[in-house]
Amino acid sequence: MKQKIQSAVFIAAYLFLVYHFIAKVCIPTFLPAQQDIVNDFGSYYAASRLIADGQTPYRSLDNHSTIQLTNEELTKWQMNKQTLPAYIYPSFLAITLAPITKLPFATARLLWSSFCTLCFFGCIALTFSLLKRKPKLDLTTLFIFFIYFASMPTLESFTLGQVNYPVLLLLLLSFVCHDKKYSLLGGGALAIAAVIKISPVLLLLYFLYRRDFRFIAGFLIVSSLAIILMLLSAPSIDTTFIREVLPAISGKIPELNNKALSVWWQFSFINNELANPIVHSPRLASMLSAIFLIGIIVYIAFVFKRSDKLLQPNEQAKATIQFLICCVGFLLVQPYMEIHHLIFAFPAVAYLIVFYTTDNTRWRNYGLLSLIFFLLNNRGENSFRWLGAHWYSAFLSNPQTYGLIIVLVLLSLILLQKISPKPATTLAQMRLNLINR
Repeated sequence: MKQKIQSAVFIAAYLFLVYHFIAKVCIPTFLPAQQDIVNDFGSYYAASRLIADGQTPYRSLDNHSTIQLTNEELTKWQMNKQTLPAYIYPSFLAITLAPITKLPFATARLLWSSFCTLCFFGCIALTFSLLKRKPKLDLTTLFIFFIYFASMPTLESFTLGQVNYPVLLLLLLSFVCHDKKYSLLGGGALAIAAVIKISPVLLLLYFLYRRDFRFIAGFLIVSSLAIILMLLSAPSIDTTFIREVLPAISGKIPELNNKALSVWWQFSFINNELANPIVHSPRLASMLSAIFLIGIIVYIAFVFKRSDKLLQPNEQAKATIQFLICCVGFLLVQPYMEIHHLIFAFPAVAYLIVFYTTDNTRWRNYGLLSLIFFLLNNRGENSFRWLGAHWYSAFLSNPQTYGLIIVLVLLSLILLQKISPKPATTLAQMRLNLINR
């Protein structure tokens, strides 16, 4: 009877997740109030059309924050918004989207959302593969599904039409291929992710550390082919990306959408509309940001070196944890991070879920996992309202950073064998222990 009740509770919880995903993600994504609604995919679409017309996708009047479309372009492309988010990626994504951007915007958006949905489920499947687990009716699986299906980063990734889940799928595929000795294929997957979004190139350091030179070769081959494609399609565009766009997105003024670690120092030492800085010194802000970012890289390198000196019971598990640490680390060292970028930390959180739900002190662990989920899903926008327009209010404006730091430290402690799961003791085991005494 107890087992039936437990199964019914699990089924009800899974049904709630399905309902939440359909109501909060699928309907706003596939059935928006306006079929021609413009989101971040709108910038991808516009960039692809501009390249096809022989124009630059990086035209902007406000340092690459937005892009303005002409009335002729709005009519021709069947779009309804003249000001779009600026396209701030290498031209590879816009070029590869050409087959669907020849269609009207609403149709192209529908196809793109369908593709992202397939990538979303692919990410979940690869996460379970990476964790060497199969989904089943238990709390561990429920929590992993919860972080994917019911989180704000997932909601924003879909409703904005972001490219995050296709990139995460490539990152997970790169590690799985490395793990299964298909290194050339894995290197190619990481290369495609890196030419879509620049930041995944940082994960190449992990594979260099692992001395997987076949992986490096695959990365170099595919990235070279991608660069040749970009140069043949639009020779002058990508020099604009390097000269103008990269410096612009690296030196953005403080804003609430930015949840990166460096925003603490931006609010503290750069004049802005939200907070009174201690003193206006952009150079000091950049210096402190650089010190902290270098500190994170040194910390990760130190943890890796210490872990190599320990006798590891499972080398494969060690490699997995190291990769997940790098995924969290590459988020922390980015100069600009929005909430939807946090999906790249989901596999790491899933690993902690598996680790902590095998401990016999479960309620304490569930509290820790709940804190991480809360921090990763809290916008922190009320900090300036609560504390006023002061520089120190910024330290509560990006709770995501604290969540990522907690995940990074916990994974490090697991890797260094400072904490270990304690198998839950069943009633039968307790009775057997008493008999043996």
